[in-house]
Amino acid sequence: MLRLGIMQPNIAHPASSVCPVQVMTAVSCNSCIMKVGGKGVVKAEADRARVVLGVFTENLQLENAQNENAQHMTTVIDALIRNGVLKEDIKTQTYQIQPQYDYLNGEQVFRGYRVVHEVSAEIENTSMVGAIIDEAVGAGANTVSDISFHVANPQMYYHMAINQALSDAVSKAVSVGTKMNVYVNPIPLRITEATAPITAPMPYISMQSTEAVTPVQTGMNEITAILEVEFMYSCNGRY
Repeated sequence: MLRLGIMQPNIAHPASSVCPVQVMTAVSCNSCIMKVGGKGVVKAEADRARVVLGVFTENLQLENAQNENAQHMTTVIDALIRNGVLKEDIKTQTYQIQPQYDYLNGEQVFRGYRVVHEVSAEIENTSMVGAIIDEAVGAGANTVSDISFHVANPQMYYHMAINQALSDAVSKAVSVGTKMNVYVNPIPLRITEATAPITAPMPYISMQSTEAVTPVQTGMNEITAILEVEFMYSCNGRY
């Protein structure tokens, strides 16, 4: 794993009798290698949302609990589709049957079954998230367990972050070279990519709001790229 921020140069001295790589004219065969880390971060506004919502029903008879749950969930799914969610973007997340018990005078008493059916829905228009949640709840959804936002095309922003990370590494190498009073070849000898996760902020949701539509804030996604870059520098100094 790469440590974030400025890395201490990792300096190796190849054997003086062997030149291990083809080097620039400005760097002699007495060249050494320094390794630095580069980091790039690009912020992008989320343009997609994913919400998990569902229906739980309880009944003494399992079949009745299942039938009631299926009816409510069908109504919820219809509401999602009616509000612009594509059918192929609605997927079952959880389906559970849970026996329910009460404890009376230290004894376990069976009181029926709980059926839980949750679906995840991908929402393309983030401005509609609050309204879609409200419509689903009005149609019978009684659980909203998760919501997250992401970028539909993160690779475009990741490429921007990669460029930033490389510039960061070059800048660090040159700065270290200046401090050491040696010439650093700014063309990297080797670049190693360390994949970093895309951080998706969790929005604030107020299900008890008095406004007409549940307020949802999308926030910003951070796309991060981290590189480990090796540079050759002259051990004898060039300044």
